[in-house]
Amino acid sequence: MTERWITGLGKVYHKWKNTIFIDVPRKEIIKALGKANEKGAILNDVAGYDNGKEYEVSYTFTTGGEVFTLRTRISRVKPEIESATKLFPGAELMERECFESLGIDFPGNPFLKNVLHDKTTPKTPLRRKEAKDAREKT
Repeated sequence: MTERWITGLGKVYHKWKNTIFIDVPRKEIIKALGKANEKGAILNDVAGYDNGKEYEVSYTFTTGGEVFTLRTRISRVKPEIESATKLFPGAELMERECFESLGIDFPGNPFLKNVLHDKTTPKTPLRRKEAKDAREKT
C-alpha cells in the first residue's frame, strides 16, 4: 500500500510493482528530499542522466518495503542543483559521481573533486556529445 505522502511529493509518471517514479520541479526538490528524510526514507542512489535536452537527477529511496524515485530536470546551460548532503550525508559520493561523469555541480557538497576517473577519461564521459565523440574516435 502506497503511503500517501510519497505520491504527494510530485507528479507520478510511472508505477511498476512496488516502485513509484515521481517528477518533482527543480525548485521543489530539496523540499521533497526533506520530506523523505523526515519520514525516515533511506536514500539508495543519486543518479544523473543526459536525455539530450537537459540533465535529469534522480534520487531513489526505500521505505517500508516500497521504492520510490524522485526525478528532477536541470538546465544544460547551468547544470547545478543544491546538494542533498545536508539531509543525507551518504549522497556525497553519489553526487561526486554525477559531477565527474556529467559535470553537474552540487553546491553545498564539500567534496566535489575528481577521484573516480583518470586523466585519459573524457572530462564528462556520460554527456551524450562527449560519449558519441569518444565512440567515433575508437
